[in-house]
Amino acid sequence: MRFRYSCMSIFGALLSAGGTSAASAQDLYLGLTAGEDSVLRFDGTTGVYIDTFVQPGSGGLASAAGIAFGDDGNVYVGSFNTDEVLRYDGQTGAFIDVFVTAGSGGLFGVEQVRFGHDGNLYVSSHEAGFGVLRYDGTTGAFIDNFASGGGLIGPVDFLFVGNDRLYVASLGTDEVLWYDSITGAFVDVLVSSGAGGLGFPTGLALHNSGDLLVASFATSEVLRYDSATGAFVGVFVNDLGLLNPPSMTYGPDGNLYVSSNGSAEVRRYDGQTGAFIDVFTSGFAFGSPWYVTFEPDSCYADCDTNGSLDIFDFLCFQNSFVLGEPYACDCDPDPVCDIFDFLCFQNAFVGGCP
Repeated sequence: MRFRYSCMSIFGALLSAGGTSAASAQDLYLGLTAGEDSVLRFDGTTGVYIDTFVQPGSGGLASAAGIAFGDDGNVYVGSFNTDEVLRYDGQTGAFIDVFVTAGSGGLFGVEQVRFGHDGNLYVSSHEAGFGVLRYDGTTGAFIDNFASGGGLIGPVDFLFVGNDRLYVASLGTDEVLWYDSITGAFVDVLVSSGAGGLGFPTGLALHNSGDLLVASFATSEVLRYDSATGAFVGVFVNDLGLLNPPSMTYGPDGNLYVSSNGSAEVRRYDGQTGAFIDVFTSGFAFGSPWYVTFEPDSCYADCDTNGSLDIFDFLCFQNSFVLGEPYACDCDPDPVCDIFDFLCFQNAFVGGCP
């Protein structure tokens, strides 16, 4: 079962800003837990099921957690119950190897998995160690417990914001904590315990206004906070169909996709207003939906999607950046429009298309 932490004892059996018209279609990946232990793939435009990308239990996968796409083209999946990060072929989903070995650096209860600006892999250790651990992005070797302290208990999702902030959802204290994204030092409590009715914070995403969105697992809402001060702004998603949301991400269309654990769905909401749009995909016969993410654009630098890289792609990217569109803001690992996105686009352009 999910959450070896106290969430399960309380709830019993119940228990990121993306895209623009310039971006090409990207599939949605969803990790399942509680019996299925796999990663499903869906058409990123229609929500139609494509395949079981990572087969149940492949490579020892037990309770799929965070999903990350590496620069090597492969897919990295957290295995909550075995305390590992597993690597799979980015095209076929075939198991390659155990990238982060069981318990490495004190890892216990893998939650989110993300690559950082430095190319290293960051993993939240939910059950012990209580921190965001850092591993070599090439070898998987443990580097350090990058972000911990400040009262952090049961870290779930985390989000790099700009070039100096790391926000971490602390489920055990009903807070969102702020760390320096360069040094890992604790800075402050960003969202105070229970602010705005927050109960069991899980998923994090950044609205294109700069506000922080937090999935409140216990109250089945998505709450909105000022990302600089942590002040409560309001309830962003208040939908009776949403039950115990563990994860969310912005999609290539600029809308917000939220996994609904209690109803076994992924629900889509207007990225600006939070209004319900539709049930994007549903009907998981076994397992519970947990982390949801979109694959990166296969040729990100082809901004105008004409099949070739030229000066018009630079102009397209510049326009997208000025408008603050998710396509430009989401090139690097955080969803903020800054100089790192320009550098990211430049690197993608130089690298060319596959």
